[in-house]
Amino acid sequence: NDLLEKNNDNFSRRKLSEGLAKECLGLNSVALLKKLLNARLIKGETEDGITYYQISHDSLMNPILESKKETAEKEKIEIERKTLIDEAKSYIAEHYNFKKKNPDQALALLEKAESIYKNCNDENGQIDATLKIANVMVTRDVKKAMVMLEDTLQIVTNKGDKKLMGLIEEGLGLIWSNLGQEQLAKYYFNKALDKYEEVNEYSLIARISEHIGNFFNDEKKKDKPEYADWYKQCLSYYQKAKEAYSVEN
Repeated sequence: NDLLEKNNDNFSRRKLSEGLAKECLGLNSVALLKKLLNARLIKGETEDGITYYQISHDSLMNPILESKKETAEKEKIEIERKTLIDEAKSYIAEHYNFKKKNPDQALALLEKAESIYKNCNDENGQIDATLKIANVMVTRDVKKAMVMLEDTLQIVTNKGDKKLMGLIEEGLGLIWSNLGQEQLAKYYFNKALDKYEEVNEYSLIARISEHIGNFFNDEKKKDKPEYADWYKQCLSYYQKAKEAYSVEN
């Protein structure tokens, strides 16, 4: 049901009944048909009481064919892009099988995914892969993992993506915590919590609130005067986690 008809290698204008013309034009066909008539891109002719529509002039056929070709190429590229992104997602999923038992294999899978996302201009996918690479890398090269996170944080800050900013800040908080830098860990944890609250990411609010509560509820700290306020704060974070979980569910 096309306004052009192919005969061997040549195209010619085709007459379509009103019903077929609307079917050819798809959604919003009534409005589009009217618009094409007003623009004189198609014309209507009545024969035996039936209205037929066709392209108004042969000179319009080549632009239409070029447009169809361009659309087909874009659709092909999009299908190929989706196939590649699905492949990247499969690498992301597979890396979890190797994250603990074979970090090298996990990194190789994540780097493949990161490369695919980069070639597909999928910035969010690329950032997600980078975060996961840093997460695996932290057990092998803390400084390199931290540089990756800080560089990525700058990118997502420029994008204004609050959720991703929070995820990176949470990751930095975990690194500083593992390094024993408690003030820096507290700083990044709270920055991450602020971001999650801004975008109402309740499951993430719950996760980091509970995590911060556990961090402050360290048995080794609670009896030390300098940590008294921190220990008290754990209750407020547990309450935040409880509230967030109840909203999420």
